[in-house]
Amino acid sequence: MLLLGLLLLTSALAGLRTGTRAESNLSSKLQLSSDKEQNDSFVNRNFILHMKPQC
Repeated sequence: MLLLGLLLLTSALAGLRTGTRAESNLSSKLQLSSDKEQNDSFVNRNFILHMKPQC
């Protein structure tokens, strides 16, 4: 019975560690997406500012 409890505790802790890693991965992906979006916005803004009006 004690062995079973130990096994359950170990697997629960391993699951938490995996969940934390997955959450960290997701956080990194969201940050990269946000950085890309900000960069795209900056590039678009500069492109519009530097466009020459056509006569």
